[in-house]
Amino acid sequence: MGETSNRREAEDALLEREKRREQLEIRDLDASTQSQYRDEWQDVQQRFVDEPRGAVVDADRLVTAVMRERGYPVEDFEMRAADISVDHPEVVSDYRSAHDIALRVREDKASTEDLRQAVVHYRSLFDQLLNGREQTR
Repeated sequence: MGETSNRREAEDALLEREKRREQLEIRDLDASTQSQYRDEWQDVQQRFVDEPRGAVVDADRLVTAVMRERGYPVEDFEMRAADISVDHPEVVSDYRSAHDIALRVREDKASTEDLRQAVVHYRSLFDQLLNGREQTR
């Protein structure tokens, strides 16, 4: 019974996230805005070489900015992750991992490899957000 109950709870949670997502007005970015964000991402990647911790913080900020511009609410991380899980389920775990590393950066508890992984994870979500590739439901 526990497995059935857990599955039902997970399905109910997904339905709630989908209902919430349907209320959002997610929009594509115009070419100029996409180009601006791509340039900013290039700066983040270049900065990683000399300042990996700062690059991770900037990657987190940039992903949040793109989400805001697209129309996702960004006030609460858990809500952001839930909203993203509806449109981009294949990268939400990357987003969670990257965000966790960004939090550890602020506590000076992330290794260089952690930082590299965070940038890779942020990049996967950034690419999908920038290109407007929401999963078709």
